[in-house]
This record gives sequence, C-alpha cells and structure tokens, in this order.
Amino acid sequence: MTDDTLHAWAVDFERQMRESFLRLAHIFEENAAEARNRWQAGTRARTDDPVDALRRLRQLRTEGLITEEEFEATKKAILSRL
Repeated sequence: MTDDTLHAWAVDFERQMRESFLRLAHIFEENAAEARNRWQAGTRARTDDPVDALRRLRQLRTEGLITEEEFEATKKAILSRL
C-alpha cells in the first residue's frame, strides 16, 4: 500500500467508525428516554405495596436506568407514604 492509499483508507475507516458511533449513541439515547418515561410513569402510578415499589426502584438503579439521586428521591417519596 502506498502512503496515499493508506491515508485514504484510514480516513474512510475513521468516517465509518464515527457514523457507527453516532448511530449507536442515537439508539442508546432513544432507549434511555423510553426507560426514563416508563420509570416516571411507574413512579407516578401509586402502588399499594411499597415494598414492591422499592424492589422495582432498586432494579432500575441496578440496571443503570436511573441515577443514585433519582433513586434516593423516589425512595424517600415511597417511604413517606407509609
């Protein structure tokens, strides 16, 4: 391979990787937004079983779908209903 050919290949490869990354980032953002919407809808719907609500909340935190701050704030709200 000549230097020009190698350079052209590297530039094309970088472009392809950037496009792939942007597509994956978009998919991730869509999934994260959907998960946040489901979580917010679930926290708005009051449950009769606070233990079950805490379990679901912990699962969301474990899966990385909510932050520690969101977890603590929601946990406090659930416990205040007891």
